[in-house]
Order: sequence, then C-alpha cells, then structure tokens
Amino acid sequence: MTSTEAGDDIEKMSARPDLSILAYPVISGGEFTHQQSLHLQMGEPMTEDKRRQFSMELQIHKDTPKTFLWHTAEDQTVPVQNTYLYAMALQKYGIPHEVHVYPEGPHGLGLAMLGEKRLPHVATWAQACAAWLAKEGF
Repeated sequence: MTSTEAGDDIEKMSARPDLSILAYPVISGGEFTHQQSLHLQMGEPMTEDKRRQFSMELQIHKDTPKTFLWHTAEDQTVPVQNTYLYAMALQKYGIPHEVHVYPEGPHGLGLAMLGEKRLPHVATWAQACAAWLAKEGF
C-alpha cells in the first residue's frame, strides 16, 4: 500500500523529522565510537557492515534533516569526534546545521548542572537551540 492509499491519516504523513537536535551524540561506529552503546544497539557479532550502518556520518543524503549539535570537548564518555564527523558530513552534503562545542564539561550535563555547580557557559546551548528552532519556524 502506498502512503496515498493508506486508510489512516497518520499513515499518510512522513516519518522523516523536519529537524534534528543531537546532544553528545553516539552516532559513529568507527574509531571514535562509544563501544558500549554500539554493542547495545547493534548486538554481536560486530561486523564491519554493522559498524558502517551505525556510522551516521556515512548515512547522510540530500534528505537528511537540518541539524543542531552540541557537545563538550572534555567528554570522556562519548568522544567529541562523533559531533565533528557528523557536522563535516552535513557540510559535505550541504545540509544546514549549527554546531556548538564547549571546551569544558563532562558527558551528560543536560542543562549544565554539575552536581550543585552550574556551568553557565555550557548552559548557553539551550538558548542557542531555542533561537535555532525559532529561526526554523518552531
């Protein structure tokens, strides 16, 4: 059945997101992968084909949505190279994107709280993201 033949209105809608927002993305199966995430998402055995499928920087095409990325350079859990590789691939394919890499802060800061301490510079990602969404009409 084609989408125009679908009986339910929701089935007529595309599942493709209009935009993507990625924070500390675990999206590369190559040299800079987060091994535990790769294993949990792809299972065993870890073939080269599975690694390529997991490497989102290799999956970009003309219909990839506009993307907002943010990361911290000090992230010891998910290497910042995941963000850089994806951004470079977006650039290669002319996909509009915005990237923020903050020099300090560990993985998983969310709204930039490190225990009781707030990292105000990193916290700017939320405002930058909100501005980006507004520019995109959301």
